[in-house]
Amino acid sequence: MNLFLAMTPAQMMNATVLAGSVLKNEPCDIYITSNLDAYRDKLEQSRLFHAVYGYSLVKDITGRSNALSRAVVRIKNAIDLKEIKQSLPSDPAMYTRVFAAGISLKNYEVYYAIKVKNKDVRFSLYEEGICEYYHLTEKDPLKILFSKIFFHGYYMKDCDSLYVYEPRAVKCKWDNIEVKPIPRFVDDEKKLQVINELFSYRAEECKIFDRKVVFLESSFYTEDHETVQRKILEQTVAKFGLENVVIKMHPRSSADKYGDAYTCVSSSVPLEILAANGAIEDNIFVSMSSSGIINLKLMLDKEPEIFCLNGIYKKEQKEVREVFDRVAALCHKQNFHIFDRFEAFDRFELSAKDSI
Repeated sequence: MNLFLAMTPAQMMNATVLAGSVLKNEPCDIYITSNLDAYRDKLEQSRLFHAVYGYSLVKDITGRSNALSRAVVRIKNAIDLKEIKQSLPSDPAMYTRVFAAGISLKNYEVYYAIKVKNKDVRFSLYEEGICEYYHLTEKDPLKILFSKIFFHGYYMKDCDSLYVYEPRAVKCKWDNIEVKPIPRFVDDEKKLQVINELFSYRAEECKIFDRKVVFLESSFYTEDHETVQRKILEQTVAKFGLENVVIKMHPRSSADKYGDAYTCVSSSVPLEILAANGAIEDNIFVSMSSSGIINLKLMLDKEPEIFCLNGIYKKEQKEVREVFDRVAALCHKQNFHIFDRFEAFDRFELSAKDSI
């Protein structure tokens, strides 16, 4: 039996697609964290999973910019592995494979806890967002050493497969990991219907695309990021006109973040599901670094006009920028534009079909 670990709506969505397509002839369980409890009944009703279990994470390191504080939390989590083993909601011995996502963001102590009790369990990664497309480009010796000391192994070395929507965009330096495709749910009416029902999608939510320009907002942990994003938003409004711009809020952002000055839309339905149900080819999408801006191509194979200002924030990781470049290279319409300077974005001339 397979086991999925799902900690975010995106992970749950992709786990559902995998369980209903690639693994449709194999029984699957899923662990979900408390933030996904609202979906539990519909997840069970979908019958894609043999059983749905709730579980808790140890303290996460996301958002800690200080390397020392990250290390302290990681060490504490490692020491708490015994507690995690005792709190697993099902018997680890019955699983042959564990699927997990978000490899650069979330704790993998759950997988290590399962492996302690089931040394023969296999491991696969599956797509959540951008990190699966860049984290495999490095082999961090400190992470490997740390994992060997505390866990007697390293999950990247245990992993034998990575499932993503667009294998061509993955640059993998791990010889033991085979990159495999996830079937696009936008191409299968029945799969899309299951996803729509799971997230309680309503057709009126696609009115977000009635505005020509959709600004994909990100939720950052640093003031520097937020300052740059605000400037990009202001320049987007200056370029296209306030009446033509709608902000798709990040799920972690508060609905009143930008006050009454802008038209903002908050939705519990992931952007990818809205876009799968909407006609977005004539829209313009602008973002600083939201993974949603590349998922339109990666997950849905749709190519609206894209303005990505990832390069303006000079501290952004080189690996992330390379992912945006690889996605841009896959676009047939050559309308995925990446900017390193505000001035270049401001001077860019829209084609006649996209003019507002």
